[in-house]
Amino acid sequence: MRNVLQAWRRSPEDGETAAARRSGPPRALLALLFLVFVTTTIWAFATPAWQVPDEPAHFGYAETLAEQGKKPTRGEAEDPAQVVKGLPSGSRYGEISSQALRVMRASNGYPVATDLYAKPPWSQSAQKRYDASAHDGSREDGGRRTGASSYPPLYYAIESVAYRAASSGTSLDQLYAMRWVSGLWALVGTAGAWLLAGEIFRRRRLPQLAAAATIGLWPMISFLSGAVNPDAMLTALSLLVLWLSVKVALHGTTRGRAVGLIALVLAATLTKVSGAALAPAAAFALLYGVPTVRERIGTRPRRLYGMLGGLVGAVIVVVVLGAALKVFPPQLQAVVDQRPNIREFGSYLWQFYLPKLGFMDPQVYMYPVVSERPVINLWVGTSWGSFGWVDIWFPRWAVHLFMVVAAAVAGAATWTAARARRARRRREDPPNVPLTAAMVVLLIAAVGVLAGVHLQDYDNGVKGLLPFAQGRYLFPVAGIGALAVGGAVAAFPARWRPTAAGTWLAFLIVLQVAALALNATRYYA
Repeated sequence: MRNVLQAWRRSPEDGETAAARRSGPPRALLALLFLVFVTTTIWAFATPAWQVPDEPAHFGYAETLAEQGKKPTRGEAEDPAQVVKGLPSGSRYGEISSQALRVMRASNGYPVATDLYAKPPWSQSAQKRYDASAHDGSREDGGRRTGASSYPPLYYAIESVAYRAASSGTSLDQLYAMRWVSGLWALVGTAGAWLLAGEIFRRRRLPQLAAAATIGLWPMISFLSGAVNPDAMLTALSLLVLWLSVKVALHGTTRGRAVGLIALVLAATLTKVSGAALAPAAAFALLYGVPTVRERIGTRPRRLYGMLGGLVGAVIVVVVLGAALKVFPPQLQAVVDQRPNIREFGSYLWQFYLPKLGFMDPQVYMYPVVSERPVINLWVGTSWGSFGWVDIWFPRWAVHLFMVVAAAVAGAATWTAARARRARRRREDPPNVPLTAAMVVLLIAAVGVLAGVHLQDYDNGVKGLLPFAQGRYLFPVAGIGALAVGGAVAAFPARWRPTAAGTWLAFLIVLQVAALALNATRYYA
């Protein structure tokens, strides 16, 4: 991977001048941000209300925070489907308020989410029923405990501002206002990918544009950003963490960079606890970036790897002490207390990526839709095209086509690596240790996020709960995939790079149109 990064950074400048790189916000970025804003707004209003994973629970969290000034932790939530049917007067309603529940009932929210044949109502009589009941009920009687109750409050505090701003309307108006504000995180994530690519590609616009567009125009990221879901904010903040971590690794630790990186990691953790998976990568970058440490390591990568080993040891010590003192959040502490069987976990991990061996017990993963192989069904299928409540999928042939495209990108990156290795041998260049450190930062981040998802997924299986792993939980390290796309563009000869970047943008736009059409067929056809 180090050779790949070296090749990307040493490629020609594509005809750009230093003055152009130092100018204000590039027109390409501004145009891309406008396109991302339009696309995410379309998703926010085209997806029917409540038809995003756990959106009622996330809405209820922000609603409770705005109306009652606290997290939703009261009692146990009733079965929402039963609550919607009757709306018994005087009872406590559940995860959202009685007014929001009436709006959900009028919009056929839960039946549409649980039945592939159900559709949102589109008739004059349905509109009259909605108008008659949309303002009935209270907004202050929600707040029951849900799966989201254990989440940190940062995302919901921001969403509660949008909720308040639309308080003169109905709960449906508030939901769409919250979706629109959440969609702004897609702009932050796109800018973060642009900055990350700028550090690797030395602000060369075509690779930067391809990398940033991969984040901003990825259908699943657009879908989740245009919804009430903290994954939108976590993805955006994670891209900023990766950018600043790589910047520190390449250019050194300063007081401002250290404060900024620590603040971003804390903000990501306060958005979702899983944001803490990026802390080891940030810590490694900050440690290596200290001038005395950089000077001591010099041009000797082995010392860098020794520092990595020390960081791994420190993480193990922290985990062991945290488990003993029970200072972890409840969900993580439950995984630790389970004391996972190493052999069973190894079997689970093996079968996730490779065919089952004869002596292994079969493992349960998310129900196969596009492939029997979990690595394809989950990491490919649900990170690229699985919408609604994970019940709207692209057909299997489309997933296979996407895998061909991904293989082509990987092939271009491999070609870049081979070319860089030959060039480095001819020049007899010394190792680029800062670039190696940046590679290690990205690797630590990827391992941390993957480990967190797999541990939670395995723990759910042990407890007999629904599978946990989904492609969207890998979005905190989506910037690595975006860099691969930018590197593939950089691998082309200079005269072909505009065509390569334009082709990739066209591919992303076609994906967006196809995903929107897929959703429209499900809900409106």
